[in-house]
Amino acid sequence: IPLVGRTTTICTTSAAPRGKPAGSTEVSAVSVREAPDRAGLLAGSTLKSKASELKLTEPGKGAQQSGATSPVVISADGGMASTSSAVIMSDVMEGPEVGLKAAPCLAPATSHWFPGLGATDADRTDLILSNPDDAQAQVDLRFYGRSGRVAVPGSPGVLIRGHESRTVSLSSLVEAEGALSVAVQASQGRVTAVAKRSQTNQLKAAGVDWQIPSASPSTVVVIPGVPEGAGGRQLVVTNPGVIRASVAVQILGFQGAYEPSGAESLDVPPESTATVNLEKGLAGQPGSIKLTSDMPVTGAVISTSGRGAGTDLAAQSAAVPLIRTGVSAIATSNIAESELIVSNSGDGDAQLSF
Repeated sequence: IPLVGRTTTICTTSAAPRGKPAGSTEVSAVSVREAPDRAGLLAGSTLKSKASELKLTEPGKGAQQSGATSPVVISADGGMASTSSAVIMSDVMEGPEVGLKAAPCLAPATSHWFPGLGATDADRTDLILSNPDDAQAQVDLRFYGRSGRVAVPGSPGVLIRGHESRTVSLSSLVEAEGALSVAVQASQGRVTAVAKRSQTNQLKAAGVDWQIPSASPSTVVVIPGVPEGAGGRQLVVTNPGVIRASVAVQILGFQGAYEPSGAESLDVPPESTATVNLEKGLAGQPGSIKLTSDMPVTGAVISTSGRGAGTDLAAQSAAVPLIRTGVSAIATSNIAESELIVSNSGDGDAQLSF
């Protein structure tokens, strides 16, 4: 059934520290030929509703905007409302944020889950909250550490004014060793939420990436797109409930599903975050992670690769399954290869067309 009205997504970006970085930031949008006989418009603007150069009027085409230094709002009307997608990507060649980071542009919502964020000097997280609406939004931040809920003064009642973005530095709010999970719950209005992760090793940059929200807690969770290659692969699972969760872990690989050696199961205490390493189980191969739990949980995989100046950080978040038609703008860069990974977590076969 063709949708009418307007859809809104936000491409999050942030100002570069200590001046302009030696790199580029680009927003890319695309629309599929789902409704070629219906008029539509996709256009970009700032949070303050100032029009940008990004504009798309024809299905089956793409558009780009370079040099974004603040969040970009993507508005899609008519035939574009349900058949378009956008992504933001930055590649920085030097400075404190050297590395590649990319994320899809996200729709505002009232609830967001972030498993496994960092809140130390060596693993910093900036949580960026954007409000595209006229009225102000108010959110509560709930923290889940490895020993249970973490009380953080100033985390309830965070205000984000209309058409503005607010950055919350987790390391300035809380000191937490080990993985820390954050739930963003709006008590008023709606926001988009994206976490900017940046790691250092002996004061040298060791990777940066956007971490998008994971799917809401459920008894079956799939984390797609864990990359191939050597390096750390840490599974982070969050249990927001008041009862201990028993979680079975499976890897969905090219040859089928299997249990990772040494990480077949995970017990997560109430209102807490637990981690397990998957390097041995993945053995350098790409795949997706399926979690089956007796209590609702959510999760993410934090991946690291390379050494020294070539270190890269990547975060894979739990995702909802694709049903019927989906469209995704793919981030491409001349310093990295792009690869599509599709996983089927069900019992029957899935047939796809591209």
